[in-house]
Amino acid sequence: MLKNILAISLSMSVVIFLLLIISPFLNKRYSARWRYFVWLMIALRLVIPVKMEWHQAPVTISVPNQTVVFRQEGVPVAILDSSYIEQGRISSVSAGYVPMIPLKELLAVIWAAGAISFFLYHIIHYIIFKRRIEPYCSRVHIEIFDTVLSNMKVQIKPQLLLCSKIASPMLIGFFKPTILLPSINYSDNELSVVLKHELIHYKRGDVWYKLLLVVANSVHWFNPFVYLMVKAANRDLEYSCDDAVVKNSDINFRKEYSLAILKTMQNGEDTILSTGFSESGEKAKKRFDNILHAKVKKTGVIAFIIIMGIILSAGTLVVCNSRNRSTWNVAEKQIRELYNSKIKYVGNNSGVAKIVGLLPFAEGVKVEKLELHTDSEPYGITLYYIIDEYDKVVHNNTVNFDGFYKNAILMFCLIDNADHITINVRDPIKNEDKMYSNTYLRTDFDNIFDKPLREYSTNYEDFKMLFHTISTSNNITDIDRAVSDAILKSNSNGYGKGECVAEGHIILGTSDMGGKSEKKFIETYVLATYGEYGFQNGNFVKTSGSGIIPTRITFEVDDSGRYTLVEYKQAKDGSEYVASVKEMFPKEYWDRALSASREDHDECKKQERAYAKAYLESIGRITEIGDYADFKYELPNMNVNASNSLLSQFVEYPYWIGTQEKIENGIRYVYETQWEDKGNGDGTVTYKKYEFDSKKVVQETVLEIKNGEIIYLKRTP
Repeated sequence: MLKNILAISLSMSVVIFLLLIISPFLNKRYSARWRYFVWLMIALRLVIPVKMEWHQAPVTISVPNQTVVFRQEGVPVAILDSSYIEQGRISSVSAGYVPMIPLKELLAVIWAAGAISFFLYHIIHYIIFKRRIEPYCSRVHIEIFDTVLSNMKVQIKPQLLLCSKIASPMLIGFFKPTILLPSINYSDNELSVVLKHELIHYKRGDVWYKLLLVVANSVHWFNPFVYLMVKAANRDLEYSCDDAVVKNSDINFRKEYSLAILKTMQNGEDTILSTGFSESGEKAKKRFDNILHAKVKKTGVIAFIIIMGIILSAGTLVVCNSRNRSTWNVAEKQIRELYNSKIKYVGNNSGVAKIVGLLPFAEGVKVEKLELHTDSEPYGITLYYIIDEYDKVVHNNTVNFDGFYKNAILMFCLIDNADHITINVRDPIKNEDKMYSNTYLRTDFDNIFDKPLREYSTNYEDFKMLFHTISTSNNITDIDRAVSDAILKSNSNGYGKGECVAEGHIILGTSDMGGKSEKKFIETYVLATYGEYGFQNGNFVKTSGSGIIPTRITFEVDDSGRYTLVEYKQAKDGSEYVASVKEMFPKEYWDRALSASREDHDECKKQERAYAKAYLESIGRITEIGDYADFKYELPNMNVNASNSLLSQFVEYPYWIGTQEKIENGIRYVYETQWEDKGNGDGTVTYKKYEFDSKKVVQETVLEIKNGEIIYLKRTP
């Protein structure tokens, strides 16, 4: 919305400026009424943030995509250029946590604070004014008031009060309009024109007109042209009212009307949200000139139509754009900006944040926070992202990590002592509790490229070459990473959901299947494992997944080295297992695929554990990692029938005596099962759910098991 407001503000500033310039010339020919309506249209346009624009506008404003970065003490240390960084809310924060606020959001907050403050100032001033004059106001009945009402055909009569606290007649009140008269001895003729003036304001609803001007000024409090517009609109509001009062009148009436204004020309208290009768000084002189100008002026219909056309078209001439960094074609200036941001140490908070803000390849996400792991080697960085544009990030029900993969290459190149980078992606749109995670190791990348990644940042030309190499490849260029992503993607919906996904694999070999000249197909023969990990009794346990499964993965590879998954085929279960492996794999891989060695199992387990370890580091937890069989679980000695019944009712709770954890709506909860044994299958079972961080209990149920029957003792809430 702020982008639209800025664009509208700029386009309307041009219109306002032109109107102020030409108004003195037009005023000699046209009445103030046309300007009254022109200002009304401009004010309406200023408060409506919907902007029409050409696809290619002549004027483009670049909205700054910068980020204010804070140290933990809250002192700002840098302003960085970034499109997608914002302050996040995740419960666990490491020592290297760097909070960040985008400059766009900071500007939005400043604008909102200014707009609200400006508006409240005038509203409060108006309320104070009404309360201050109230004790000095009293009802008054004036016969001439009824005569003027009848002549002007006013059907709903406004309230008329005499007020000794004011110096000039005025109209106030939005829902209960009231005309206030000062304690001045007016003649009948003077009182008649005074009342006619205020009733014209009343019939036109000018107090609402002035409120609209205040709203427009509040929204555009930063724009000096809007202040000039409001001043001119308030002037023309009175001028147009004067024109209506003296319409078709001779010079003598105009003089009497001017004298009535002159009679009230003194300082007195008023408010911007009321209509005023008198003026003073130079303003009064110009107003008298307008009143005494007896020559009939044109209504200005043609001028109004022309100006309206300008107002409607002006908004289409300006487009307000943010610079889009999530593009494969990054300008030379941006590449050099990335190169110049290189740093030696992970511990450089603002330096790391600046690099993250400049990374160009991950679309549709925002950074919630970053954590720096600097306590001991290997040093690393964890980035937490939140999905902002679902279709750009999620494909086939899983996150596409291609852009993150490329960004990781740039980070290893630019941050000299970074050894591992973990990417955590949260999906608040369709699966709030799921955290997609990938960990990248420097050693893996160094083996892919011609030389270690940090050496590409020793000179600009090498860095530029690396940048273009990875940017022109629109997908995964490393078969090992392609296999990893294929395993994670293809198994994501096949097992019970955990908190962290992991895989392990051994590539036995590949076969080139040929294809068209610009593309080829590769079959990859893999021993693959998959795991979903979660917390049980405080340990990080593989709660579901698979052992080694012989798998054939087929990719399509184009000339740029892009891998696209075509088929993911696993060996069949049971009696068809051997035949399916022999059908899928070349003969030279049969023995190893059918009888994987202990070393193969250990290697796949090691790779899975690396995912789990990186995830634990990213959330600041230290605990044991293992399979279910690696830990001891104590089961309650409960009556079988009662146990089966409770398992179906309390499915979220562990069936063992102990705990398991779940993340719900971004909050980590502990589900705990307690058992007090009373012998013979009887006892007391307690199911308790509480927040991991605060230990606040949100749900607790206590039941007694007696002779196979379940008796509820306590249930909250």
